[in-house]
Amino acid sequence: MQALEQMQLRILQLRDESAFREALKESSDPDFDFALFRLKSESFQDYLRRLDDRTQGIGLPAHQVADQVHFAFLSQSTESQPIIVGRLSFRAKLNEDLLKIGGHLGYGVLPKYRQRGFATRILAQGLVIARREGLFRVLVTCRSNNLPSRKTIEACGGVLEDIVRDPDSPEFQEFRYWIDLAR
Repeated sequence: MQALEQMQLRILQLRDESAFREALKESSDPDFDFALFRLKSESFQDYLRRLDDRTQGIGLPAHQVADQVHFAFLSQSTESQPIIVGRLSFRAKLNEDLLKIGGHLGYGVLPKYRQRGFATRILAQGLVIARREGLFRVLVTCRSNNLPSRKTIEACGGVLEDIVRDPDSPEFQEFRYWIDLAR
């Protein structure tokens, strides 16, 4: 449990390149796009610049909205390099697509660190960010076959509104939860 207390959610910085590259090696889950929008040929510095542009809504395709990407860092000791265990995407505004599937917050934990409580901590810290950005209620969605994510959302106060079909993957349904931040 002590390791959970040392987890910090924050924006990537130049000094994080080594931790980021290590995390990329761990990101083998095809359903979890860990690096979000990273181009294979892109330098780390260019990637950071693009993430910053996304935060400001610069250069986004018409169907996307500005988002902030935060990474979850775990410090094992004062001497060691922090490691990345997961990440969070926060969108203050939703378009029509995100209102159906995606929501305000998207999160994920690297496979090696799952089932250790990090997802709940990442989502809980994401709710703090949403509150700080002036939201009173947030939408969080997950696929019907992702029971751990459903439990995480419910543990953070998520109330199921409905279940919709995923138009990109008709074999899946999407659970749509609202979390009241005024509590």
